[in-house]
Amino acid sequence: MTEPTDPRLHIIETYFECCGFDHTFLQGGTSVYLWNLSRAFAARGHRVSIVTPAHGRLDDLRERYEVEDLPYEDVHTVPVVLDPQVWRGFPAEVSLELRTTAHRIRLDGVDLYFLADAYLDRLPETFYPPYSAKGNDLVFFKPLVFQVDSVRFLRTWFGDEKALVHAHEPYYHYLLPAALRDDPSKLVVSNVQSNMPITKKVYGPKVRRLLDELGWTCPCPRRTPPTRFRRRSASTSSSRICTTTTRPTTWRSTN
Repeated sequence: MTEPTDPRLHIIETYFECCGFDHTFLQGGTSVYLWNLSRAFAARGHRVSIVTPAHGRLDDLRERYEVEDLPYEDVHTVPVVLDPQVWRGFPAEVSLELRTTAHRIRLDGVDLYFLADAYLDRLPETFYPPYSAKGNDLVFFKPLVFQVDSVRFLRTWFGDEKALVHAHEPYYHYLLPAALRDDPSKLVVSNVQSNMPITKKVYGPKVRRLLDELGWTCPCPRRTPPTRFRRRSASTSSSRICTTTTRPTTWRSTN
């Protein structure tokens, strides 16, 4: 199982929580799985990188590991279109002004890249925003900021280098496959990693705005499913559509 493979690949693991190498950083089992997977790939002779948020814990990491501050500084804005039915009292769109830096730890044959900025450094104890933040606190968009930051980092730091980008849990990386679709050097593999509901949705205008900002050249689908596939509940407004279908389709997203 440790014999090198041919040809050698560059595998980039990316997830909102990839800190399984340190028990003080653990929030869930996926983190441990990804660390073991990364080490297994490295043992097979592949080049392995991990891209994940620093979660405001760089000082903790420096106490136990050699942390390299990379020559990477990305000053940018993340435009977030808000669903007015959820974010009452907020403007239609907010602009998150960010300065993102990158930091690296090399451990067990794996390069770990930690992205840090004003949003990724929030919630250092829990990492994940509480669901109660939805509609009330913009920290809810911390995972969304990581998606944008990771796309920009992959493009800038790795450039035209060929790599397989292994992303985990679609709710935390739904921008990546489309944003990197036209990049011939990056193949994105998307994994469902948990029992998150398959009906979970995101707000369509928000996604379209971000993909436009990330330079996706193809227009996002805007049509709703055919009428015969729609099923509305009594408690659902006309703008919120549940879909029942056995084939891939697109629908109006709601949050």
